[in-house]
Amino acid sequence: MAVVVEYKYTPDQMPVDELKQTFAARQGLLDHVVNHLRQQTHAKSLTSFLLVGPRGAGKTTLVLMLCHRILEDAELAAAWLPLRFREEQFEVCSLRDLLAAAVRSLAEEGVPGAADWSSRIEQTVNDEESQSLAVAALRDIARSRGKRLVLFVENLNLLLGRAFDETSQATLRRLLMVDPFLMLVGTAVQMFEEVEGYDQALFNYFHPLYLEKLDDEQMCDLLSRRAQYDGNAAFLEKLREHRPKLRALSRLTGGNPRFMLMVYEILSEGGVTNAVQVLERLVDQLTPILKHVLEGLPPQQAKILDALMRAGGTATPAALAQATRLKLNAVTSQLRRLKVNRMVDVLGGGKGQTAHYTVPDQLFCTWYQMRYLARKRRRIELFVEVIRVWFEAEERLEHLQRLARGDGAGDEFARVMEVAPPARQVEAVVKTCREFTEPNTRSFWPSVLRRVHEKLPPETAEAVAFLLPVADVLEGKGLAVLDSLPPQERAFALEVLERFEPKGDKPRPPLVTEPPAAPPAAHCATTG
Repeated sequence: MAVVVEYKYTPDQMPVDELKQTFAARQGLLDHVVNHLRQQTHAKSLTSFLLVGPRGAGKTTLVLMLCHRILEDAELAAAWLPLRFREEQFEVCSLRDLLAAAVRSLAEEGVPGAADWSSRIEQTVNDEESQSLAVAALRDIARSRGKRLVLFVENLNLLLGRAFDETSQATLRRLLMVDPFLMLVGTAVQMFEEVEGYDQALFNYFHPLYLEKLDDEQMCDLLSRRAQYDGNAAFLEKLREHRPKLRALSRLTGGNPRFMLMVYEILSEGGVTNAVQVLERLVDQLTPILKHVLEGLPPQQAKILDALMRAGGTATPAALAQATRLKLNAVTSQLRRLKVNRMVDVLGGGKGQTAHYTVPDQLFCTWYQMRYLARKRRRIELFVEVIRVWFEAEERLEHLQRLARGDGAGDEFARVMEVAPPARQVEAVVKTCREFTEPNTRSFWPSVLRRVHEKLPPETAEAVAFLLPVADVLEGKGLAVLDSLPPQERAFALEVLERFEPKGDKPRPPLVTEPPAAPPAAHCATTG
């Protein structure tokens, strides 16, 4: 069955019924914001929110669902008037433009009095006077309707960086705080200087909500809802069979909802038999989306990023200097700039420890190596099979009786490897590793793994080599031993380590942060 998810790039064009029936994974965040809106109906001060997540994480979808919840809930509809801007606001070059656009949108929606206000605002030549009129208009509209306004502004980071100077940012903060008739809900792909910098007017003002990567259950819920809406019975019937592939691919795409929908399309076409084939198709489809990231980089940064990818996605500055034939100080300078732009991150460093630079975007790292680096492509193909087999073994545990635990389990592990044909050794080691990855096996697991690893052919030994640092950690070495691993392998190694912890010892981190502290008084008093 050929399936195309038409609105995966343009959720704002999706029919409301489809939006609601396929909405998944972000219900907790939706309820969190809705509850805050209820609590702030009569509050003397309002909390504004910033939804943070990479492209494709579902920020626009969450904003749309918030708008619909406000309009369809009698209590919320009586207290709030939502106003959503489109993603691109090229005509907005100042705070005045943003506020005037808000009044204009209210006029287009037929809100009484908004058209007259909009006309006066546009006819006023002086920008400061026009901005003051826009503020007066929004305040008057809110009070006349007995509601507070909620402005949904997507890509807030781009807007503030491009259109707002320091004075405008200070004026916006004062407007949001002094007279609580207006709340702002923004989105951004990451936290940014205008809200993180201590010397910035908007520092610590927004309550950030992070759209984390999907876990396995959220991913299955998303794809199940999508398939049910599409009437895709064939996919639903094979969902259990697909789970190991889906779980493996989710790790390589960073648990991104949009890209998992692309995987759903590929699997729905049929004819794709394994996870590697799905990954190859996904790489082809991602090329037009991700290629521009490279094309916009300065030459030295592009060269360093390429060297980082050739090193597997993680390397030290010294190694990058040697690979690029650039001076070390030039490499470290460019790495700092790449870090500011969130293209690289740093692990370790300080107090005599070696710093390793890595690419945090697992999807970009996978795509680059699959597309441009033949040898790394083979390594990733093997890696995706490693984690697919790992999850296949995990799925099987739900139906098989638990294997006996104890010192003899290590001998059984080794015996399995000794009788396995060379071509299937990697599959055998991964399946057995998974079956014996439990809290009460950590004492013998490292020694058995090393014994088995020594007998593997070079290519398959490299495919599972990321488990060796896991063994080091289990034997008492710190997590820093994982810093040199490629990003995808490091992320999965951390996941493997969690399997050795007794259940309940590590509570799942909350999806949302605590509300921000009270803003500094100096910013409250700043005027525009």
